[in-house]
Amino acid sequence: RFRHGAVGNARWKGVSVSDLLSREILQETAKEVLFEGVDVGEEEEEGETIQLGYARSLPMEVALDADTILAYEMNGEPLQPAHGYPVRLIVPGWYAMASVKWLTRVQVLKEPYQGFFQKRRYIFINEGETERHSWQPVTALRVKSLISRPRHGEVVQPGLYTVRGTAWSGEGEIARIEASTSGGRDWQEASLVGPSVRTAWRQWELPWNVSKPGHYILMARATDSAGNTQPANIRWNFRGYANNGIHTIAVEVPPH
Repeated sequence: RFRHGAVGNARWKGVSVSDLLSREILQETAKEVLFEGVDVGEEEEEGETIQLGYARSLPMEVALDADTILAYEMNGEPLQPAHGYPVRLIVPGWYAMASVKWLTRVQVLKEPYQGFFQKRRYIFINEGETERHSWQPVTALRVKSLISRPRHGEVVQPGLYTVRGTAWSGEGEIARIEASTSGGRDWQEASLVGPSVRTAWRQWELPWNVSKPGHYILMARATDSAGNTQPANIRWNFRGYANNGIHTIAVEVPPH
């Protein structure tokens, strides 16, 4: 179960999509680039079970970004089958559904792609919305942070303890992390750790000197360089995409 989400951070090597597309292909009429994968599965659509291959498209400006690549290495080693061998798409700063695995074909389109995984999945459907024209696609990563230490429900011994976590955003670099050990009554600025790399996560830490036994609520919120800050809660959407609400965990400090 993903609970508050799942995230990974890796170093990729590959070829820019823009280097593979000739100028003759990229005419003024080109609208999107379609990426098709080998995987096939079953989906429910209007009461029927249908079998579909996975395919997603990107707008030209995203597909032609120098960092949008067809990757064949992950962390200095050839891709493993689970990660998209022999080649997969990597779209930095976007949610993972855009980074199609096990690529079989790349195609330039003159019209926006209308496939199932483009228009019926990975879209925001808010409460009460029935008209498809109002549905918005899931694209760039929303600013988000997670507490990785301690874990929810952990027993923390009294004394000096370092709270740690990670943060990321698809719309800017991480500029600030605030953490609370009092359930949000008071906030402290955490220290950012390591270099800032565009579209990679940023680690952070906060020293916590705890001596009083009891139960504590820890929270973390991130702000990126574009001015986006994690909200306390997100607006409800069908399937719960892009949950970047403030991460909140509970821990216990035992008596001395």
